Amino acid sequence: MFDPMERDPNLESREPKKEVPLREQPLERRGYFSASRTATGEDIVGTLYSLENKEYVLTDGPEGRLVIFHDIGNGEFPVVVDQNIIEQVLQMDRKDHSIFEARKDYAKEMANGDLVLEEVLIGHMDFNNGHISKPEVQEGINFYQLGRNASHDFYAGTKDGKKYVYTFGEISWDEKTDRSEFGGHVSEVDDWGYMGHY
Repeated sequence: MFDPMERDPNLESREPKKEVPLREQPLERRGYFSASRTATGEDIVGTLYSLENKEYVLTDGPEGRLVIFHDIGNGEFPVVVDQNIIEQVLQMDRKDHSIFEARKDYAKEMANGDLVLEEVLIGHMDFNNGHISKPEVQEGINFYQLGRNASHDFYAGTKDGKKYVYTFGEISWDEKTDRSEFGGHVSEVDDWGYMGHY
């Protein structure tokens, strides 16, 4: 017998799907890449993409052309010549650029002319999959998370045109309780510096 108080499991498939704004779509890139070729010592620096369980590095080549290297893990990085792979990686890169532009436009709108806040919001959206979270308020400054590492969270904020960093994480080990102690620290900075690696 149907209970009218129970949610119909088929109802969700009939509800119209809400379109996700471009700025909130996930990026295709896996991160940035830097390494040296074993044989030549040439530096390979670029954007890392994954395709069919293989990794590819998209970078600027001679005369401004884009070059795609295949990371086979032995330090050789052969140039990709398969046009199908090249087009797929370039398509992922074009999509990422569209997402970045949408995030920049939204940050500019939300910052209302504050260039430092605009910079903070762009970094925060890159960290937070295109969303802007409620800020963490410390010492009267709104901070937005830009990154983390194994022991700390990193936030950036601005007030009166100045840049501030707030770090929160493990600060010491309490021998008596056998526990980590956590805390945060706010500092004014000239540039953001290290803001975590994931």
